[in-house]
Amino acid sequence: FGRIALLYAFLVCLVVTQLSVHWVLRDLRFQYSTFLTFLQFAACCLPVVPFAAHARPTELCKGVPSPMPFRSRRFLSFYGRKVVPVVFAISVSVAANNASLGLIDPGLNAVLGNMTPACTGILSALFGARLP
Repeated sequence: FGRIALLYAFLVCLVVTQLSVHWVLRDLRFQYSTFLTFLQFAACCLPVVPFAAHARPTELCKGVPSPMPFRSRRFLSFYGRKVVPVVFAISVSVAANNASLGLIDPGLNAVLGNMTPACTGILSALFGARLP
């Protein structure tokens, strides 16, 4: 029951965020959608930073978890290879989503957002990508 409640809470937060961004951009005529993206990421960082200060990141080395201090080369290398590309892709996606909410209705935006993975897969297959 807890997982289902968490999923519903996530969906409610997602819908409220989408509708509020649409309201601010369309009805209040706020022109800076990228600033809204910055505010969203800042709000996400507030609970994460205290958690990260106490976390002890680990990485599997030959099947055994080993600790990585935050300022070590190994952690920075891991962060650069695994985390930064995902953060960049999500940031661009959220900025594009916020910009599109100023131009189209939230319902159409949700449909287009749900079609994106399928279109990406089809284009990848057309250009010769193969599954592993």
